Amino acid sequence: MDGSASIETARFEIKRIERELDTLLNLILKGGAADIINTKMVQLESRKAELDRVLVDEPAPLLHPRWQVSIENSPYVIFRRTIPEAPTLP
Repeated sequence: MDGSASIETARFEIKRIERELDTLLNLILKGGAADIINTKMVQLESRKAELDRVLVDEPAPLLHPRWQVSIENSPYVIFRRTIPEAPTLP
């Protein structure tokens, strides 16, 4: 996937899948045919996992060089660099 439109499409599809999974779960709880519904749920969860991987692998948006410099020199980033790392326990 490339472009912010693709990212938004993936996010929209994940939300749709989550709603459909909730609906199917409610059908099972109301006494629906669990075997058939379960098969559909497995397919939906597989598709959701694919979309989650796509979103995780999506590179961070590129910033204009001036913005990058201003972010690197922002008070918060400078403050975080001055805090020593917490010691780890043996």
